[in-house]
Amino acid sequence: MTIEDSNGCIWDMEQSEIIESTIFPNVFTPNEDGVNDIFLKDYNIEVFDRWGTLIYAGNDGWNGKHNGVYANPGVYLYTVKINDTTGAETVIKSTVTVER
Repeated sequence: MTIEDSNGCIWDMEQSEIIESTIFPNVFTPNEDGVNDIFLKDYNIEVFDRWGTLIYAGNDGWNGKHNGVYANPGVYLYTVKINDTTGAETVIKSTVTVER
C-alpha cells in the first residue's frame, strides 16, 4: 500500500504495519450492565495476571472471569494474534485495566 501525506511524502506500507497501529481499549468494566462487559471479542487473545498465569484464551471475548469468578480489579497483560490478508501473523502485547 502506498500512502502520500499532506507534505507530499510517500510511504510504502505493508498490511501488517497498519495492524500494529490498531488501538485496543485499555480499560473495561465486566459487571453485567451491558456496557464494556466483554474485552476484545472476535480477536484471538490470551490474558495473563501479574504473575504470568494464563487466565483466559479464546476469541469470544474475555468476560473478566477466571474459573467462573470475576478477576480482581487491576492491570492484566494480554496478547492479540492477528493474521493479515497475506497470512502473516502479527502479535500485539499490551495491558488492560479491569475496573468495577
